[in-house]
Amino acid sequence: MKDQYLQYTCQYNQTNNMKTILSVVISLTLITAIHSQNGNYLYEPSGQEIDSLYFAYKNATHDTTKMELSRKIAFYYHEKNKDTALYYQQMQLELARKLGLRIWEADALELSGFITQNMGQYPVSLKYFQQALRIAEDQKSEKDNWRSDFLSKKGTPEAARLTVLAFIHIDAAGLYNSTGNHQKQMTSLLEAIRIAKIIDDHALLSFAYGSIGEDFSEHNKLDTSLFYLQMALMYADSANYHKYSGGVWTSIGNINYKRGDIKKARLSYDNSIRSSLKTGNYEAIGTTFFTLAEFFANTGQHDSAMIYAYKGLNISDNVRSPQNMLEGYDILASLYAQSGVMDSAYHYQSMAIATSDSMYSEEKIVHLQNLDFSEQIRLAELQEEKEKYQNKVRFRALLSGLVFLLAIAAALYWNNRSRRKSLKLVKRQRNDLQSAMAELKNAQVQLVHAEKMASLGELTAGIAHEIQNPLNFVNNFSEVSGDLLTELGDEIKDGNTEEVNDIVWDLRQNLTKITEHGHRASGIVKAMLEHSRSGEMVKELIDINELADEYLRLSYHGLRAKDKSFNASFSADLDDTIPKIEVIPQEIGRVLLNMINNAFYAVSLRSREENSDYKPAVTIQTKMTDTHVEIRVKDNGAGIPEEAREKIFQPFYTTKPSGEGTGLGLSLSYDIITKGHGGELLLETEAGKGTEFIIVLPV
Repeated sequence: MKDQYLQYTCQYNQTNNMKTILSVVISLTLITAIHSQNGNYLYEPSGQEIDSLYFAYKNATHDTTKMELSRKIAFYYHEKNKDTALYYQQMQLELARKLGLRIWEADALELSGFITQNMGQYPVSLKYFQQALRIAEDQKSEKDNWRSDFLSKKGTPEAARLTVLAFIHIDAAGLYNSTGNHQKQMTSLLEAIRIAKIIDDHALLSFAYGSIGEDFSEHNKLDTSLFYLQMALMYADSANYHKYSGGVWTSIGNINYKRGDIKKARLSYDNSIRSSLKTGNYEAIGTTFFTLAEFFANTGQHDSAMIYAYKGLNISDNVRSPQNMLEGYDILASLYAQSGVMDSAYHYQSMAIATSDSMYSEEKIVHLQNLDFSEQIRLAELQEEKEKYQNKVRFRALLSGLVFLLAIAAALYWNNRSRRKSLKLVKRQRNDLQSAMAELKNAQVQLVHAEKMASLGELTAGIAHEIQNPLNFVNNFSEVSGDLLTELGDEIKDGNTEEVNDIVWDLRQNLTKITEHGHRASGIVKAMLEHSRSGEMVKELIDINELADEYLRLSYHGLRAKDKSFNASFSADLDDTIPKIEVIPQEIGRVLLNMINNAFYAVSLRSREENSDYKPAVTIQTKMTDTHVEIRVKDNGAGIPEEAREKIFQPFYTTKPSGEGTGLGLSLSYDIITKGHGGELLLETEAGKGTEFIIVLPV
């Protein structure tokens, strides 16, 4: 069987070691030529060059040269022999640390993470990625650099660091996909796209868009998947780098197959094999062979399915890809079971179980989770330091205010004593007192404004999260529409009416999506502007349900931005019969944000104090009665102690630890509802079961 698959895959041949003087000259000439290239971060030596690289590596006298050569040799073996690739990658890492070249160290860590991920060593891979990320996110690493042109397209220290950072996000996304964390996978890929656009690197964009397309294909979102896969091929053509285009063609073939177009699917698979053979990506060929095995099995061609399954397994074994081998064992077990050859089916099923256990053992998963949790703790500590500094500033401001108040009290005392001396002095003191009172009122206004700004800060993190998604869609659909317009002009010149109609239909769909997501972003910005608007505010007719739902989501994402470990379920039960009511939108928004933030804080506090059986939840409910509208914000936290219930609406009273609250939120909310809107703010709470604030507004 190995002889059969070799005729498809063995398109390269390494030359014998040259021992003559001529070979030395050729080797040195070759290394000099390679060394002078720009954009070498994607350079992969050919089989004819590897002997020269070995010779140069063995005879290198400078550590920098040896480090560069070890990376090139590792790149040659990435898809051929992962053990050898990892060995030379570790040599690069050791030399980079010895030389103090931080970006090269991050590059070696990232590539080591990529290799160990493909070897199924997920905890080790995550650790490499985390170490690389700490270095690449630090701009100071740019100052200790060498040969920036070897690590990036543009050749500057900044571009080198950003290129390594983008690769970390792309390859870490593959790790998150392998371990089932699709949310982190997509976050990493979008961050990679953002960085790649900054440095205008089309190869990086091709990798990221291809991974996003494959993810959507796995979730059967075929149109979206095809869009991103075509973007990947377009950027691969632009960058003239097709190392991973074979995998993209395989995904396109899967889409065609799911749509029932067998002919197009087979052509796509053939394109995949040709592309991977041309670039020497044998691991991708193995994946495509497994896909063809399933394709033939589903179309009733059992013998062809067996042939391609064995081909894929042999290649995966040669390149040490346990993920692909697991897939091959499963396919062969299924094929033999269908044929009734149960001993072979049992054999391959046992092999699949053993491979799966080695990759996804409970010990490895726990280790992986612990590593990820450690990184979250590091980020949380950084955030905690930032908050401590902010709290310190607030404390100093409050202390200054108290000193100011004490100074006023002292002035009043001395004024009262001096009043007895003379009428003239009394009048002067009266003027001083009036001036001091004016300053006190101004200080009070500033304190209230500071509380409003604090709520705006809490809102901003949620807004940033909410607005990013529609803006990403607007940008992506706009880019594609520009390309479609260019294609439309070409098709009109050629007179291809059918293609013109298809492109026009695609443009209409893109414009619809752009309009939809543009309105979404506009609404979020409008809510932020309303919340932050100062000066004279007037009542307006608003949809209270829309306002409540908006602030519920913004509050949750704002807290998630501050504390990634925080999780809670939230829901909105909104009465559709409520008409638009006349209120001051930004004031009611501040009240809702304060209530919802308090609710999430309560469930977060209880979640940290209790066991894992507790499920934090926050709900917001609106209800229409004959004379008023009720808005209920409810949580299942620990409740408010009885001794605190009577003081809960008093200014400066708070149940939060020192530095976490000013005690003005509920006091201001009470004034806004009762004095500004003629309503009521009620409290219902029960120890151990939760708290419910009820806002009553007249219609």
